[in-house]
Amino acid sequence: MRKKAVILWIAGCLFISMAFIGCGPIGQLRNVARAYGGAGDGNEQRAEAEEAAKAGETAAAAKTPVLGGEAISGYEGFSYLYEESLTAYMEEDAENGKIKRKTVTIYVPKGKKSGKNSDFPGTAYADAFGVSFCFSLNPYELSDQKDEPAAKRLQGYMEKAYPGADEKKEGTDSGAYEDLEVSPVRELGKDAASVTVKYCRWNDRKEDYSVIYGTYYLKELQPGLLALLEVEIDSREATSKTPGLLEELEAFYEVDMEWDSGRAQEKLEKYLAGKEDKEIAGMIEFQFPKGWEIDDNYSGEEMVIYAPGGDSDGAGCGIGITNLQAMGYTSEALDWPMNEKYMEMFIQDGLGDRAEGLTVNDYGETCIGKTILAEFAYKEAGETIDCRLYFGRSDKGMYLVVAVQFQWLEMNTFEVVEELLEKGRVE
Repeated sequence: MRKKAVILWIAGCLFISMAFIGCGPIGQLRNVARAYGGAGDGNEQRAEAEEAAKAGETAAAAKTPVLGGEAISGYEGFSYLYEESLTAYMEEDAENGKIKRKTVTIYVPKGKKSGKNSDFPGTAYADAFGVSFCFSLNPYELSDQKDEPAAKRLQGYMEKAYPGADEKKEGTDSGAYEDLEVSPVRELGKDAASVTVKYCRWNDRKEDYSVIYGTYYLKELQPGLLALLEVEIDSREATSKTPGLLEELEAFYEVDMEWDSGRAQEKLEKYLAGKEDKEIAGMIEFQFPKGWEIDDNYSGEEMVIYAPGGDSDGAGCGIGITNLQAMGYTSEALDWPMNEKYMEMFIQDGLGDRAEGLTVNDYGETCIGKTILAEFAYKEAGETIDCRLYFGRSDKGMYLVVAVQFQWLEMNTFEVVEELLEKGRVE
């Protein structure tokens, strides 16, 4: 918690700049499209019933189990999956005061790391052939969305799992998920939905990157009973048996799981080729103190982040630098008002009362031009983070420099950023 908050603040401060083009406060999210129809006429209902009956007959004839369907005792049709039973604890029975329970049959990938999670009832996990599998009944992350349709519930879950992803263009970095792509939510009938994600991930153990394909699938098995499936495929760990495992998972859970090893390799090669040069056109050149390096885990096309050892998580501090042109803003931005009141208004709009002790003052001329300094503190899980945001404008462009550190740090990150603004040079 202590370390991650630093990175969240670097990202959060960067999003403040969105307010300068009228995007409003942080947290604007896409609306989930709803395509639920009405009850329909009698013919439509009969057609739906006939289709459901045919589907049931087909499943029964093939004797293939599906999630939420009738259990088939002793089924041996899967080569890569085995049967498991999970119990969900639901609401209290109003008549007898007992907690209602529901047992659900699922199929889990066979592997050395497979089974129920004893720490979290109603969950199961597995790792096999490069596939990471996680299944949960009534996950607590969705407990506050009881009356929402599956598509909207999944949308909310994804916004928590990948914060800010829908506010960024596809293929850019979002925290630890580099070159992140998140698909729109797909409605699968009235009671299920799925999302696909793709991103590059650094593996500390192998000191190499891999591409991750992920599928998130949410299904309402019955009122008050949700099933959440999360499946990730790691391009470095996948084998010739991976497609067969995915095919069986698709058959039981009735959801498509995208995976293409060739395209995964293309994505990785393209990302690594673009990663060779992190410099942004019009960026600030500055000789950081010995030991300060670019944090490759979080730097990207829009922002470069420096930290001791190149690890802002571990160091508890960091300095982020960007110019607004790199973020896609045009020369019209040069017409924005440049004064303390304007800056304070938009920080308050973006951060609200989370910016404690906010002060905004004229910082004078620096290497990024006429500069305004905003200072504030933020408390996270009992810790206090100090933040300074420098907004500058010159004939070469507009710049945002963000410095953050925890108050318990003995070093002074702000001395480094002040020297940067004094001695730096804009190319």
